[in-house]
Amino acid sequence: MKTDLSVDPTEPSEPVRTRIKNRMESVAPKGSGGIPWLAGLLVCGMGAGIIALSAGWIPSDPSNFKAPRAIVGLAGAIFLGVGVMILGGAVASWNHLRRLQATAALHPEEPAFADYPWDPTGASAPRWKAARQSTLFFVFLAVFLSIFHWWAFFSKDGPLLVKLITLFFDVILVLLLWQTIKAVTHAWKFAPGRVTWNEFPIRPGQQIELFWQAPGDMTSWISGHFVLRCAEEFIEVKGSGKSRSSSLIVEEIWSQKIDVGPGGGVLAEPIRMQFDPPLDLPGSWLSAPRPVFWELELELENPGINRKERFLIPIYKTEQV
Repeated sequence: MKTDLSVDPTEPSEPVRTRIKNRMESVAPKGSGGIPWLAGLLVCGMGAGIIALSAGWIPSDPSNFKAPRAIVGLAGAIFLGVGVMILGGAVASWNHLRRLQATAALHPEEPAFADYPWDPTGASAPRWKAARQSTLFFVFLAVFLSIFHWWAFFSKDGPLLVKLITLFFDVILVLLLWQTIKAVTHAWKFAPGRVTWNEFPIRPGQQIELFWQAPGDMTSWISGHFVLRCAEEFIEVKGSGKSRSSSLIVEEIWSQKIDVGPGGGVLAEPIRMQFDPPLDLPGSWLSAPRPVFWELELELENPGINRKERFLIPIYKTEQV
């Protein structure tokens, strides 16, 4: 395995905007004031009240219950879980803002630190984040569907349509279970790699040199690739009224890929990569209403579970920072 990699000169590098599929999380938490805190506490209170009512801690007429108390308690647990997730997002935004303020205060001479709390020496991939999120979503959906299982198959008035919809979501739940198993296996099997750079911040319009250090537990791979990407993130709103919906969109502005062949053994030296982006690409602006960011994505094929990692890269134009 070569430790020096560069882009094939025959590969096109002109910017072509394309949407990236299956991006569910924003690259940087946004501050949103006190509304999430208030909403999270309100929903948590509703859930706790429903649980207390189902457990008999709050006196109520048993004839008012149209479902078993356990099912009512599960409904309360769902509200409580949603409230905790809202509060979790608010805490993440608060922690992000606090780290941003701390790094900006430590490095007042470098405006890039006012945009994102960078580690100027490099970036490490989170190990358990995806597994944790996938597990929580699976548990939430399983508890949510248990209410519909009772309505569809154990109550006296479960219509056929509800039975069919419940079975459809059962298939989704099984697929989600498989994704959760893969995410947990990936986190358990692979220690995170790390990307470093020679300068901070990196300026676009020149050859960009990055270094990926494989973790010590990595022994082999069949093939793979590294992709340097410039992308923009925004919220897309469709419809109006009750049919109005919004979704997170990540649109690739430009990318370059380096393919790698079979390799193995513990790499004593980092893999050095060289990319050649065009001069007219935007720099990072993670705190913007429509964040622009640069990332390095890698995927290495292994027997069983493939290694996949993404790293934010601090590429800034002088006039932007």
